[in-house]
Amino acid sequence: MFTSVLVGVDRSEHAKAALKEAIDIARTQHAALTVLVAYDTVMSWGPVSPLPQSLTTTSSPAAVAKPRPFPTS
Repeated sequence: MFTSVLVGVDRSEHAKAALKEAIDIARTQHAALTVLVAYDTVMSWGPVSPLPQSLTTTSSPAAVAKPRPFPTS
């Protein structure tokens, strides 16, 4: 039984499929889901501007996962 699931995503089709699977696993196992977003600021068509600070932080405490101790057994 999983207690937490970590999935890394980018803009690829493989990442979209992995995210769908991770959501399904987390939902059926009642596990915490952490999504790690990866992107590069230097693209082949030029640099990408960083996100505004207002979009990188959440104003809803419910949206922030609470750390849990790592199970020892």
